[in-house]
Amino acid sequence: MIDKPTRIGNTELYIVRVQNINVAQSYNVFWEYVEILNKAKKKYKKQLETKNNYKLELKIIFECKKELHDLIYNQETKNRGQNND
Repeated sequence: MIDKPTRIGNTELYIVRVQNINVAQSYNVFWEYVEILNKAKKKYKKQLETKNNYKLELKIIFECKKELHDLIYNQETKNRGQNND
């Protein structure tokens, strides 16, 4: 399951995956992050089928991280706008 990733050989990939999940959970956008991740995995489906795809997985996770940060930024600016009214 995506909310409990298993420990994999490369710690950098593992750390980024866990950080993204924790950030998404703390800002209550976990399911939106899951949708972003699923879209990215569908986009790179053929390339992910190869055996040695560490760099591609890392690229996908960092793409999703950027989209997650954009999602959080938009949510926070929206919330601040509602609080100022």
